[in-house]
Amino acid sequence: MNSEAREFLVLTSPALWARLVPATVAAQISSGETNVIKELEKDGFKVSVAANPRLTYTTQFVTFRTDGPVKPLIRQEEQAPDMKVKAEGSDYEFDNDAWQIGVDCWRNVAYGYWQYASHSTLS
Repeated sequence: MNSEAREFLVLTSPALWARLVPATVAAQISSGETNVIKELEKDGFKVSVAANPRLTYTTQFVTFRTDGPVKPLIRQEEQAPDMKVKAEGSDYEFDNDAWQIGVDCWRNVAYGYWQYASHSTLS
């Protein structure tokens, strides 16, 4: 299913992000050997690293395939954002010398192909 995969997103905590980014952009690793991840770019592979401050991983990360026909997670939108304004001439403006603005929107996130995601632990 993933034999044609070429683009990936690695998601982890900010603490581990600081170590993973150099591993994906440096031409050589600390021992002086060629960085395999960087060399794979010549064959059309792309690895991006992102940090999520809600994650507290110290030895874990999640990898998503981003070039598949269906994404691992799909953002759904049932109702587009609708802005509501209590503005000029309203009782709220009269009482508070301000305008009140609200947004109504219905969204969700659901699995697309969960097979395009992998949770890994460093050991």
